[in-house]
Amino acid sequence: MTILTLDKLHIASLSDLSDALIIKARAFDANVITPSSVRRYSGGVDRTISTPGRTLSFPVTLTHVSRADYDELLTRIGTNQLLRDTRGRAVAGMISAVSGSEARGFDRMSTVSFTLTSITYSEIV
Repeated sequence: MTILTLDKLHIASLSDLSDALIIKARAFDANVITPSSVRRYSGGVDRTISTPGRTLSFPVTLTHVSRADYDELLTRIGTNQLLRDTRGRAVAGMISAVSGSEARGFDRMSTVSFTLTSITYSEIV
């Protein structure tokens, strides 16, 4: 089996897949979050309370992003997007926590990062 590693992320709106943003990726990792908390009851008894299901979140780091692409990412905060990663996997999710640092002397951002939290969606044909 051959694995082709690409170097660009494709981010498209779930409502209009033709509107894609293509950006070179540096890091794309997955975190699995199982919602649970510890509650303290009377008498000092601690119990773990967990809810069913898991949430996938993907912290994404990009390098040398143009100012226009960074501004486009800012407009996509809180919207449902389809992200195709560097291995061709498709993840539907919501973009949040977009941050970037300026590159001196260029019209580019030296580093941009955001978080994509996966959602469940159905594709109707």
